[in-house]
Amino acid sequence: FSRQSALCNRDEYGSGQENITSPKQLGKCSTPLPQQNRPAMKSIDKLPEKTQSFNDKRIWTKRETRAFLKTYISRKREFRKIGKKKFAMQNVLQDLQRKGVLSQHTTVDMLSTKLKNLGRAYKQAIENSRRTNTPVIAPFGSLMEEIYKDDSITCNNHAISKKQQNSVKKSQTAENIKDKPLYEKEIFSDKRIWTNEETEAFLHVYISRKEEFRNVRKKKFAMQNVLSDLESQGVLSQTTTVDMLSTKFRNLVKAYRISIGNTKRKAAVPCIAPFTDLMDEIFSNNARISKSPNNRTSLNKIRQTYCRVAAGSEERHSQDKQIFSDKRFWTIGETEAFLCAYISRKDEFLHVHKKKFAMQNVLLDLESQGVLRQPTTVHMLKTKLKNLARTYKQSVDNKVRDSDSGSGPCADLMEEVFGGNPFASNEHIIYLCGQPLSNTSIVSEEES
Repeated sequence: FSRQSALCNRDEYGSGQENITSPKQLGKCSTPLPQQNRPAMKSIDKLPEKTQSFNDKRIWTKRETRAFLKTYISRKREFRKIGKKKFAMQNVLQDLQRKGVLSQHTTVDMLSTKLKNLGRAYKQAIENSRRTNTPVIAPFGSLMEEIYKDDSITCNNHAISKKQQNSVKKSQTAENIKDKPLYEKEIFSDKRIWTNEETEAFLHVYISRKEEFRNVRKKKFAMQNVLSDLESQGVLSQTTTVDMLSTKFRNLVKAYRISIGNTKRKAAVPCIAPFTDLMDEIFSNNARISKSPNNRTSLNKIRQTYCRVAAGSEERHSQDKQIFSDKRFWTIGETEAFLCAYISRKDEFLHVHKKKFAMQNVLLDLESQGVLRQPTTVHMLKTKLKNLARTYKQSVDNKVRDSDSGSGPCADLMEEVFGGNPFASNEHIIYLCGQPLSNTSIVSEEES
C-alpha cells in the first residue's frame, strides 16, 4: 500500500486487533463475521391452474361463451386489418346484443378479458399435452383451434408439432361433428344455412339496390340497406349480418361463373339453378363475368339473339327476360296504354319547347288512367320506348317479321308510332337516344 489503510482486523467477538499496513497482513485476518440468516423470499408467480391470469369478474355460461367465440371467428379478419381492428371487438359486442345471447351487462373490456383467459387456458392445455404426451383437453377446444389455426402458437418458445395439432383435432369430437356441416356447406366459409325463399328475396332486394353498389358514396352502406330491407320484409328466419350477406353473394357469383364457363359442370353447382334468371339480371350489364377464362358465352351474342324477337313475342316473354336490361316487367295492357298515350302526345316530342316535358305528361296520363301496376318513372318509359323502337327497326331491316309480330296485340300501335313517317320516327329516336337508331348500340337502363 502506498498509504496506510484504515482497515482493521477483527476477531470473532468484533474487537479490533491491529491496523493493517501492508497487503501481507490480509492473510493473517481472523474469521470474518458470520452471515446473517435472511428470510426466504415469497414466490410472486402463482400457478395458472389456481387463479386466472386476468381478473374476470363476470360469470360466463357455456352458451354465452360459445356464441362469443363463434361471433369472434366470423369477424376474425377485422382484428388483423389496421383500419378495422380498433372497433372489431365493439362489433362483436353489438352482434351478441343483437342475437340476445347475453344474460348480463357486458362491456368490450369483459370480452377482451374473457378471450385472454380462454387463450391462456388453451395454450396451457397444449403445453400439458406436450409434457405428458396425451390429447389436448381444453374448454371449447374446436372453437379455440379455429381461432388459432392461422397463428403460430408457441408455449415457452416450443412450437407445436403436427402430432399435437392432430391431438387437438381428435379432442372435442362432439363439437367438431356439430360444426363440420356448417363449414362445408358453402364454397366460402358461410356458416349460415340459406333457404331458397331467403336467397330469392335477397337477390330481389339486391337488384332493387343494384345502382347503390356502383355509386362511390352509397356502396359503403349498400349491403346494410339490403339487410334492413330483408328485416323489414320479415323473410329472414335466422340471425343475419352484413358479412353473411356478402359471403352468400360471393358464393352465388362463383357458382354462377362456373355454370356459365363450362356447361358440363352445371351438375356440380345445382344450388345456382333456381336463381339463374336473377343472376342474369344482376350481371346483364356487368363486365366482371367475362373475366372467367372458360366463359365462351358472350352477353352481346345473347342480346343480339333476343334483338330479333318481334313485338308480340317480346311481350309474351317479358316475364322471363327483357330484350334490354329494363328492370321493370311490362304487361301487354300496360304497353298498349303507353303506346296510345304516346301517340296522343306525339306532336309534343317534335315541338321545341314542349319536348322537354312530353314524356312526363305521358306518365301523368298513365297514372290518371290507373293502368300502371308497378311504380314507374320517366326513365323507365324512355327505356321501354327504345326497346320497342329497336325491336321494330330490327325486324324491318332484317325482314324477319314472323306471324307473331304481324298479328301481335301491339303491332298496329308500333306501326302507327314508328312506321307512318320514317323521318318523324327517327326524330323521336334522336330525341331519346341522342343519335339515329341505326348507329346506336345496345343500351341498358343505366346508359340511357
